Amino acid sequence: SLVSTFDPDLSEHSAESDGGFTREHWRPHIDGAVPEIDVKLGAGEGAIGEVINLPVGDANISGHRVVAEWLIPKDYLRSEAKASPSHTLVMEVVGDSMHPTYAPGDRVLVDLSQNRMVSDTVYAISDGTAEPQIKRLQRVPFSSPVEVKIISDNPNLETFTVELDRLTIIGRICGHIARK
Repeated sequence: SLVSTFDPDLSEHSAESDGGFTREHWRPHIDGAVPEIDVKLGAGEGAIGEVINLPVGDANISGHRVVAEWLIPKDYLRSEAKASPSHTLVMEVVGDSMHPTYAPGDRVLVDLSQNRMVSDTVYAISDGTAEPQIKRLQRVPFSSPVEVKIISDNPNLETFTVELDRLTIIGRICGHIARK
């Protein structure tokens, strides 16, 4: 999975007792916080930060480093953002392909549980080879196999079309934290 994570401040012994470093087992320093992981969604070209491998019991767990914690009320995530609090994390946006909607340095809330395209909106996506990106997806009506337009909000960039099965939807973008 793209987003397993851990707290590097935990000792190896306490990691074993927690059962691993998955998003479901991550424990915030601030009660109720949402993790920001060391992955940058490309509005152009993304970046995957430090991935760490640690022994846990008889296995190795790898995951993205947590770089910050954001205190976002669970009721807001559920009611307003329509996101799962236990599956949502924060990622930074880099590049300008989604400008003016998303600018470099903005943060987005990504709900990992919404990893199928059910509506035309903005998603964190991957083609399986390049770094993850943030793009607007729009289903092409009557296409078979199902195709989607991958749209950059920057009007200077082209829209392109691919078969939906050729891309991985990491999660739906359900919130936006910007410096305006």
